[in-house]
Amino acid sequence: KDRYCMSNDRLGKECVLCDHKINKNTKYEQKQEKTHKINQKKEEDMKIQNYFSDLDKNYLNSILDKINFVDLNNKSIFITGGTGFLGSWIVKLLYYLTCFHNYNIELFVLTRDIRKAKASLSEFRLQNINFIESNIIGNYQIPQIDYVIHAANDTTPEFVSKFKEVTEVITLGTLNLLEKINNTNKLVYLSSGAVYGTSK
Repeated sequence: KDRYCMSNDRLGKECVLCDHKINKNTKYEQKQEKTHKINQKKEEDMKIQNYFSDLDKNYLNSILDKINFVDLNNKSIFITGGTGFLGSWIVKLLYYLTCFHNYNIELFVLTRDIRKAKASLSEFRLQNINFIESNIIGNYQIPQIDYVIHAANDTTPEFVSKFKEVTEVITLGTLNLLEKINNTNKLVYLSSGAVYGTSK
């Protein structure tokens, strides 16, 4: 099989000047693969730029101007309710830190439906997000993590009519979570919008 010798720049079955043997087709394929990765990175960067609107960037930067998140760099964070209204904004902020401020943050998101979660977070670099499928009161395992953000609360305004279901999620779900995170004492708890009752 013909080989390409870089030392004398010729094709031959064997190079008589050196032992440097490189398949010409392999060299071409490697160049094509490198070009593909560069283009893929450009497309991904453009996708990230387009994902955050100017309004998003201004809002998130205003938060970063007031709060120092340096303690989150090179840390792992477990989030419940990461696809909810508040939870998704927290994920968005952490994603923004990763993309524009070179933070290294590993996320673990508890979700009842992985497919829906991936769909709602499809714009994110999902390789940095680990999904754990379970209900908040279910039997799930939490890996070694640094921080916990508990945002899984029922937001239904019919608090009185669904009192049992709502309080079960809030109390038993939180208790279940606390029993599983004995490897960290850094937890942020977000209350439910249901406490405000029905909007008028």
